[in-house]
Amino acid sequence: MKDEVKVGITIVLAIILFIAMMVVLKNVSLHESGYRINVQVNDAAGILKGDPVTIAGVQVGRVEEIWLNNNQVFMQLWINKKYTLSKDSRAFIKTLSVMGEKYVAIQPGISPIILQEGDIIPGIAIGDVTEIAADAQPIILDLKKIVRQLNEVLNDTAKQNIRQTLYHVQQLSQNLDRVVNQSGHSLEQSARNIEVFSHNLKLLYQNNKQPVDSIVANLNKSSRAFASSSEKLACTIKNLEDITNRIKSQKGTMGKLVYDERLYQHLDSLLVNTNKLILDIQKNPKKYLKISLF
Repeated sequence: MKDEVKVGITIVLAIILFIAMMVVLKNVSLHESGYRINVQVNDAAGILKGDPVTIAGVQVGRVEEIWLNNNQVFMQLWINKKYTLSKDSRAFIKTLSVMGEKYVAIQPGISPIILQEGDIIPGIAIGDVTEIAADAQPIILDLKKIVRQLNEVLNDTAKQNIRQTLYHVQQLSQNLDRVVNQSGHSLEQSARNIEVFSHNLKLLYQNNKQPVDSIVANLNKSSRAFASSSEKLACTIKNLEDITNRIKSQKGTMGKLVYDERLYQHLDSLLVNTNKLILDIQKNPKKYLKISLF
């Protein structure tokens, strides 16, 4: 056998041995111990036994088993005992590189309860670039279709109108900027004037606080007096209404005097006779006054 053949066989055997050792070392830990947890996901997304498990980019374990149960995918992860995980941790299946290698990234939780051997946590399969591109392909086609339809609808005249509209909007924006810049000083001056007026008003109130309080107190007192007078006036008006109603109902002296014509005539006759009597007394006082001397 030639030396070249011997060398070739030796190299092939070395490669085979190296691959075998890598596979063994990938799945078996000789010097480290750990614990196992299970992850439930809706899709394995190409994950394989022996793929790495990481926390914040640091490898902390590997995938040991993958099985299907009631259309749900379960993975068993081996975690180095140096790393503890809380009960609310989550697992994500991600793509390691453009070659499609997968790994499990664990997002630690904040719960004080620590995961124990055999506990289950939820997981999510995150698609790789090719899957995302495949999902986006229909969207891209729809966008192309929309752009094509817009190009058909927007003829040269419509495009020119749109350009003019955009130009006018730009001119309007520039004019507004110019007005704001030119009026900036006036606006600032107005704001300062308002601030000074507010300050002066505050000082005026502070310097005249006692008179203002006295005026307010007097107004309150007058308001209460007016309310009391209003009540009295309302009572007086009600009494006048009662009197008016009694007169209208021909009750009492005033009612009879107003509505009974005979009483009015008698009263008038009495007044006439009284006047005659007074005149007669003035003319003939001796007739009514008799003086006797003892």
